[in-house]
Amino acid sequence: MADVKTEVSKTMFVAGLIAAILASSLISVVAMTQISKLGLKGEKGDKGDTGATGATGATGPTGATGATGATGATGPTGATGATGAQGLQGIQGARGFSTPDYDSGWINIAAGETISLVHALGTTNVYVYMIGKDAAGLIHQLDYGWDTSGTGVLHYGAAWYGLDGNAININRGPNDGSWVQVRVMIWII
Repeated sequence: MADVKTEVSKTMFVAGLIAAILASSLISVVAMTQISKLGLKGEKGDKGDTGATGATGATGPTGATGATGATGATGPTGATGATGAQGLQGIQGARGFSTPDYDSGWINIAAGETISLVHALGTTNVYVYMIGKDAAGLIHQLDYGWDTSGTGVLHYGAAWYGLDGNAININRGPNDGSWVQVRVMIWII
């Protein structure tokens, strides 16, 4: 037979080489994948976080309520016991603000007059309340503590002063026309 010479072109050689390289790469990837499955197992990893709780389902309908039993008859009421004897009277409590320790009652007082009222309370630790009454009988506190007009020579109203443990002084201004009567009430505080 005759010798046949075959020549492979450079292009064909390079294309075959590239095909051989790609085929061997593919075989390596497949082999490594299979071998990794056959290899030793690694350590077990940590447990992951718990997921969120799902929504609660709808509540079912409530069942029917059973019938209420009949109420029994009430028994007879027993007799009321006798009332006990009344206890001893307790200690007298403090007086309220409505009861003064001293009350002068209504006293006439002339314009320009000073009167001294004896309260005999034995203390100056007191609250003094003074009211007046005019000629028509109207109760007031007009010009309480005195008032002056003009150059200070005309004095109106009434005032108290000179309180001690036994007495209090009341003075009506010489030009006053409203304090025909005076009433003084005193509370020990």
